[in-house]
Amino acid sequence: MISVGALGMKAYYRDCILPALLIVGGAFFWSEASKIPPSNFEPLGSAFFPKFILLVIMSLCALLICNNVWHGLRDETFPEDTKPTTLKGYLRMGMTLLLLFSYVLLINYTDISFLLLTFVYMTIFGWFLTAWTLKMLPWIFLLAGATTIIVYYLFGVFLGVFFP
Repeated sequence: MISVGALGMKAYYRDCILPALLIVGGAFFWSEASKIPPSNFEPLGSAFFPKFILLVIMSLCALLICNNVWHGLRDETFPEDTKPTTLKGYLRMGMTLLLLFSYVLLINYTDISFLLLTFVYMTIFGWFLTAWTLKMLPWIFLLAGATTIIVYYLFGVFLGVFFP
């Protein structure tokens, strides 16, 4: 099997492949979202939110491609190529997946409210991301609370989505 590196493609250019595929897939889903029939009770229409999310994803992918091309043109070394993945990295990834699956299972199979469970999940995950430092805890509480309230009002009140 021939690797991409053996073909002479620099790592920065190789990392443009997935964002480019996401832009192509986003364009397909954009055309599919345009086929969603308008709703009588939503002021912005049923296709607004899917198109908004697609626009954000495709814009971030375009920025990622521009960044990779810029660094590739400057012929910089790719820092991640020199750092091997450690056991600590795999443990952090496993913990992230465990937290995510726990949140999904708890929201589906318990009677804990969405607001409480989301706040607790975001607090634990934020604290985990800051390497369990206590000085960041007040900011994590603030961010988790604000994000939970914004998501609830955006989806539950504005868009009328039912929460479990």
